[in-house]
Amino acid sequence: MKRCLFFAALALAVPGFAQTLKMELVPNPAGADSLQAAWSVTREGNPLLSWIETLKDGSYTLRYSIRRGAQWSEPRTVVAHRKFFRHPAELPEVITLSDGGFLAHWVEMPMEGSETEFLYVSASRDGEHWTAPVFPLKAADFIKRGVPQGPALGAALHEAEAAWIAADFPADREAIAAIAAAAVAEVRPM
Repeated sequence: MKRCLFFAALALAVPGFAQTLKMELVPNPAGADSLQAAWSVTREGNPLLSWIETLKDGSYTLRYSIRRGAQWSEPRTVVAHRKFFRHPAELPEVITLSDGGFLAHWVEMPMEGSETEFLYVSASRDGEHWTAPVFPLKAADFIKRGVPQGPALGAALHEAEAAWIAADFPADREAIAAIAAAAVAEVRPM
């Protein structure tokens, strides 16, 4: 009997404390063909949506937007023309840090059919200017290609890094090999 009275009192009390759930559709800034959306929250508590978009050449772009009040910010690009590894457990993501800066991370698979994966991290203080990924060529790569140690080696590294930056930091082996070969040809005239 006590149990029945308790449930009766509970049934009468709950509607007085219950909240009405109101669902409202809110358009997001990601395009219709966007993939792998990831949510996080800024230090101010604003929703941050990051996603990837497929480009015409088959590569991908990591973008994000922050919702402030009733408006999304203009979408910003973190990196473009990349070969993201697309897997539900390894989403590219943009998050904010406690100092107000941003951190983005993503996984790339440079060659189809390979099990090699590269993890990239990029940071930004303002959300517009991002640090570059790590330059993939080292002095040993040029020494193997016949460039002697000394000024020629330094010149080859400088040429290759400038070309890599100008090409928007490619990660695939073919592009990196072509950059290295062009740098070697530049410092070792025939």
